[in-house]
Amino acid sequence: MIIHSSNGSEEFTSRSERHQKNLLLRLGRPGNLLRLLLLMMILVLAGSFTITLIYLNSLDSEGISAILPAEDERLNILFMGIDGGILANGARMTGRSDVLILLSIDRVSRDAMLLSIPRDTRVILAGHGEAKINAAHVYGGIPLTITTVTELLEQPIHYYVKLDLQAFQNLVDAAGGVTIDIHQTMQYEDPYDVPPLVIDLQEGQQHLDGARAMQFVRFRDQLGDIGRLGRQKEFVLALMDQVLSFTGIWRLPAIARQAKTSLSSNLSAGSLLSLGYQLLTLTSAPVQETLPGQGINGGAFWLPDTEAIGSLFPPVGDHASLWFSWFTITEHWHDFWADNPLLLILKRDQAPRKEEITITVLNGNGGQGSATRAAENLTKEGYHVISIGDADHYGYAKCLIIYNAAAEGKARVAASSIPGALLQAATADDPESDLVIIIGVDYLR
Repeated sequence: MIIHSSNGSEEFTSRSERHQKNLLLRLGRPGNLLRLLLLMMILVLAGSFTITLIYLNSLDSEGISAILPAEDERLNILFMGIDGGILANGARMTGRSDVLILLSIDRVSRDAMLLSIPRDTRVILAGHGEAKINAAHVYGGIPLTITTVTELLEQPIHYYVKLDLQAFQNLVDAAGGVTIDIHQTMQYEDPYDVPPLVIDLQEGQQHLDGARAMQFVRFRDQLGDIGRLGRQKEFVLALMDQVLSFTGIWRLPAIARQAKTSLSSNLSAGSLLSLGYQLLTLTSAPVQETLPGQGINGGAFWLPDTEAIGSLFPPVGDHASLWFSWFTITEHWHDFWADNPLLLILKRDQAPRKEEITITVLNGNGGQGSATRAAENLTKEGYHVISIGDADHYGYAKCLIIYNAAAEGKARVAASSIPGALLQAATADDPESDLVIIIGVDYLR
């Protein structure tokens, strides 16, 4: 397009060039630039939030259904820290619950409590008699642990979160570490732990990465297990502050991605959204409590005070409609989220399906047809059994699931079909199957 200027000269330009020039002039204005930056921040935050929910919506629940709390109940979430499950000879077994912490929220008064349950608490395990509460996970996994805690506290457990030592470190690193004020020098070595445990932390405020955070929560002073419970609760509160801070929110996708691969939980995307809102609107920081009781038998057991436990959970008053409506809306919103085809396409790293898991079944108890029956049961459940045979000996008391390096998730799925089975990493991958399941004497089906 040709335009004649006032002095008679010709300027060659176009509408697009003028439009670009005007746009640059408008963007150069401080107010417009600020609005643009704000819009970009909102879009990035929205994308970050969406990615976070996609990962969290597909957490592995290990088949444990969530229970929606009644209006007159506190919201109770049980956090389980599982030890490595590694014996001195290097063999792997189902881990014990080294850490048990209950987050209990009164949705009316908007206060909360963090209750530590000592791992040596003496309880009666269904079908196993008197034992320490940390053995519940060994004998019956998450279901027995939840049942035992429910009976001990006389409180329903609505949700759970379970992670092991390595998962703990990974999550702390994903959150960018946590700043903690260490009140004493912490030095300890246990060469017999697997792997050997070395703790070396100095007094003062420090920013801890995952490995050093693990040292902080595992350190024992002269009070033993009871002494470290306070530090564990202090760390949980600090980690919550970190995740819910402005900088922590930007790390949510990385945290959620790590959570997807590192922990199991029956918290849905909706319930997590509701929980985050409730934590942000608490009237004060959660009160820290330890299960009432006393040490007996030289500290070998923690004897719970059943009468004092009841006073930790006062009755909940009438719900304010707005408060409970928020919880209900976000919970029921999960149905839409789970069934939305677009979001289903975006999900990644789903828990393995049974038909995708290849299994070799071996007879490890000497019973005639033992491996065949087990293979038939697994096939009926949808697993892909490729071969049956005999183990190296018939002295296996418990079923054993040996998994390839990249098949631990598949082993956890198979373990849900064989209660009480031990998990063990293979020394070398089996090229034919993901899992080798040795049937022990305890397999009764």
